[in-house]
Amino acid sequence: MIWHFDGRRYLGGWQTEYLDEGAKHGLGLEWEPKRYVYYGEYVRNKKHGLGVYKDRNSLNYIGYWNKGQRVTQEEDYNALEGD
Repeated sequence: MIWHFDGRRYLGGWQTEYLDEGAKHGLGLEWEPKRYVYYGEYVRNKKHGLGVYKDRNSLNYIGYWNKGQRVTQEEDYNALEGD
């Protein structure tokens, strides 16, 4: 489990490279108490692929992410195929 100084926590896949501190990569769960929860895929520290997001105001999103941004249109979803 990774604990960030700002209160976030992360449990999941991790990738390291030579002389690199590493990055969230693969399936993971990240949350910040009383703020949000995200469960889904990461690539190089960014939400990428299928994921579920819920914040404290009950804003929910179940769908695809592309380099940290929610995918909102079909062409954005199709762009994931090349990543």
